[in-house]
Amino acid sequence: MNYIIDEFDTPSSPALELLYPIEKQRTWNTISISAGIILVLTGGYLWSQNVYIEEASVGFIVAYIGLIVLGFSVAGGNQAGMPQKLVFQNKSGRLQVIQNVWDSDDQTCYIPYTAIRRFHVSRHVSTSTSGSGSNTRSRTTITYHAEMHKCDGATWTLGKYSSREEADKFVHHLRSRVELTHSSTKKEAPSLPLFDVTKRNSETIIRWKKRSNFPSTLPFLLIGGGIALFAFSMPFPTIFRVLLVGFFGGIIGLLPLLSVLSSLGAHQVVHITEKELSSYVEGGFAQGKFALPLSEITGVVFNVDPNVIDSSIQIQRAEELKQMIETVQGSVKLGNLWNLATSRKVIDGGSLTCHERVALEQLIQDALTRHGHQLSEENKDLLEKYHQAISQDNSQEEREKREDKEYI
Repeated sequence: MNYIIDEFDTPSSPALELLYPIEKQRTWNTISISAGIILVLTGGYLWSQNVYIEEASVGFIVAYIGLIVLGFSVAGGNQAGMPQKLVFQNKSGRLQVIQNVWDSDDQTCYIPYTAIRRFHVSRHVSTSTSGSGSNTRSRTTITYHAEMHKCDGATWTLGKYSSREEADKFVHHLRSRVELTHSSTKKEAPSLPLFDVTKRNSETIIRWKKRSNFPSTLPFLLIGGGIALFAFSMPFPTIFRVLLVGFFGGIIGLLPLLSVLSSLGAHQVVHITEKELSSYVEGGFAQGKFALPLSEITGVVFNVDPNVIDSSIQIQRAEELKQMIETVQGSVKLGNLWNLATSRKVIDGGSLTCHERVALEQLIQDALTRHGHQLSEENKDLLEKYHQAISQDNSQEEREKREDKEYI
């Protein structure tokens, strides 16, 4: 799903409104229903063979319910990750991020135009293979993403299109209506009740209660428990039944349950002083603890993508920017990609919605500024090189098109 232009070119619109059509993820619902049908058909077959007994039927029902809940859980996660409306306000020079249009007063944050660098179309190539041996076939898919690039290096994907013309048309609307040269007339500190902010001369502490992740783990508990019950009731050898019950009941069922228990009573804390930024968890199971000198921090960023469920915020460093530049230029090594994925310093938001991450990002940035953090000239150059690398990647596509035409 993509953002669509809503009330475009009307006098009542501040500049431009984009509406994200909040609806269930049809793909996941289709998978859930299809898997449920397969379970029912398999159960019917076993019943016809006089194998289907009471425990097995209960197991099938529980697992099927788990699959249905999983589909809705994924859909709900995607909805939480995407704000329902984006309103570009030229007069005030800021972007209004509305998580839910039915409760906009408590679910609204703002991003100043000065934090937005540009609107851009990028080409993404993915390759998939099917078959085996001499029948192996590969399929290359090219999609074009309409993106909003922020000055800190973050990317907000506003739409994904199969043709370059569609993506260009969408971005052209953005560029023609949104006047990024307008600066915000006032500085507003986000004031969401979720975050408890304590300011002292030498430190700033941002603290919030982590939400329980039980809704997202419930389907796995149902699926694991249902399949374990079914496996236990089957006339398999004892050792085989024990292994199946241990796998589905233990790994798929108990591990998510432990994750739920770890978040009970837990609070995430971001502690910023004049020397370093640290992140840790109070209560629950300690996890995700790290500390970074302020001099190493190049930005507080998070990306927005309709197909990615994420509530974390990354504290970006110079070494990660360098690897991102190499990735865009196609010169990154496999080992560096692994380091990039495993060495990131990430604050686990704990089921934060998109507008809450915007607020947290601004709270952290304000605290960093308050305690004297400034980008060095070297890090400023790195950010500029990253933005140039993205532009050059796009220009390379244009050069390839021109060369193809000349060849023809």
